[in-house]
Amino acid sequence: MSGARDLRHSPATLALKVASKALVAAAGGGADAGMTAGARQQRMSDCGNANTADFLRLDEIAALEDVSLGSPNAMAVTRALAHRQNAVVVMLPSALPSGSDLLTLMARKAQTSGDLTAAICAAYGDGKVDAREARAIAVELDELIETAVAMREVVRLMEGDR
Repeated sequence: MSGARDLRHSPATLALKVASKALVAAAGGGADAGMTAGARQQRMSDCGNANTADFLRLDEIAALEDVSLGSPNAMAVTRALAHRQNAVVVMLPSALPSGSDLLTLMARKAQTSGDLTAAICAAYGDGKVDAREARAIAVELDELIETAVAMREVVRLMEGDR
């Protein structure tokens, strides 16, 4: 390990360390991440270690995110940076939608909105929302957001932006 052992990171900086560690794990662990990023395994470990001042470089983050797409922590650092700025990361559809998809997506949005409403109503059935119910609501919200983003991409295609 390089650097001093008595470092004190702010909560925001510590969140970046935690996210870096998650991204390295999502990219296959220290050895695989090091090969992907063109760095030593120890560097990958240090970047996720709260006792060091080392952080992933932008090119390393990009390379690790590229190889870990599809994993839950694939964009851990990007998400942590977005959260730091009071923003969220929303994935675009992996396949470019066609203009004929808009009505299909509108139907999916209506169904997803109904599912979200059902999840919220069910959660409030006893007057309070517990952690399990909140996670179920979050899943429905994420699906609704993804559908809305896909709809936006269809409209952007219709506008000729792609």
